[in-house]
Amino acid sequence: MSSPPSKAKISATEALSAADDSPAASSASGRGGNPASPEPIEALFREHYPHLRGYGRRLTDDPQLVEDAIQDVFLALCQRSSDAADLRNPRSYLLTSLRRRILDRLEAADRRRSRNERYVVDEPTFAVSPADVDAAHDVVARRRDALAEALDTLSDRRREALYFRFYHGLRYREVSDVMNIRSQSARNYVSEALSHLRDALDS
Repeated sequence: MSSPPSKAKISATEALSAADDSPAASSASGRGGNPASPEPIEALFREHYPHLRGYGRRLTDDPQLVEDAIQDVFLALCQRSSDAADLRNPRSYLLTSLRRRILDRLEAADRRRSRNERYVVDEPTFAVSPADVDAAHDVVARRRDALAEALDTLSDRRREALYFRFYHGLRYREVSDVMNIRSQSARNYVSEALSHLRDALDS
């Protein structure tokens, strides 16, 4: 895995230090809550940072927004009263948190640009490269050019579900949690996407 970029790079230990100085952390301490231990958070950061950065860059082309959102995720994790090691599925949790925070930041940016009107920002366009799916399914490994054309014709939601299922290896329940849809809808998106790709590659 590549190392995090030098610009805006954070570590979980630095995030924990910032969290300790934050009003939220002080409030939690006053209520008797204890921030999570830095060691498991540091390990989570090192293991999952490349995946979070890669996913974030598929939701927005603003690298600084992605870095800020990742920092927010780990700050929130530092402020949890329970140990980070207790997370049942860290990658699913982190991807879900990052997606929510990026969308929140995009909506806030759109509100700043349109102070005179309020509206909900559309779902960001989601891109999956042929290489992402090649590593996950042998059906698409043989014909990259045809696959790229077929991927372009998929809906954003089908591409995103396919990406989570095969690139990140999430179970359908986890895909549904990250995308905020029903588990059956996640299954349908993946099934429909694979069926479409097979038809396109066989034609």
